[in-house]
Amino acid sequence: TVLTAFQSVEDQLTAGATLAEQEGLRREASLAADKTEQQLLNRYRSAQVSYTEVVTAQAAALNARRSLVQTQLNRQVSAVTLIQGLGGGWRAEWLNEPPAAGVQPAS
Repeated sequence: TVLTAFQSVEDQLTAGATLAEQEGLRREASLAADKTEQQLLNRYRSAQVSYTEVVTAQAAALNARRSLVQTQLNRQVSAVTLIQGLGGGWRAEWLNEPPAAGVQPAS
C-alpha cells in the first residue's frame, strides 16, 4: 500500500543518515587503529615492545577495517532499498551488464 511505501522510504532515509554517521565514526576508528599499529611496529623495530603487542594492534586494525567495510555495505544496501521504495528497480545481474551506448560510467 501507499502507507507501507512511505514508511519504507522514511525508514531508509533515517537508516541512510544513521549509517553515514556510523561510517564517519568507523573511518576515524580505523585510521586511529592503523596509526596505533604503525606506532607499535616502529617501537617493536627499536626493541621497545614485544611482537605480541604488534600482532594485537594488527588484529585491532583489521577488525576496525572490517567494521568500516560492513558499514559501507550496509549503506549501499540501504540506498538500494530506498530506490526500490521510491519505485525504482534493482537486479543484481545489472551489475554485469555493460553501460548502454552513449552512457558514461560514473567517475
